[in-house]
Amino acid sequence: MLELKNLTIYRGSLCTADAVNASFEEGKVYSVLGPNGAGKTTLISAIFGEMGAMRARLNSAKRG
Repeated sequence: MLELKNLTIYRGSLCTADAVNASFEEGKVYSVLGPNGAGKTTLISAIFGEMGAMRARLNSAKRG
């Protein structure tokens, strides 16, 4: 399980994501949909730790 709690991302002084909450269960397939510029790549980059400074709590718990 991967859990995002209050994910907030800034690009300079611009807030590109504000207090995003989501959870993803192991073994399931998810997709991120939205128009160009909606922040899909920014969200994925934040999850994989490719972003610079941000505020968030990312929890990862492996079952079994």
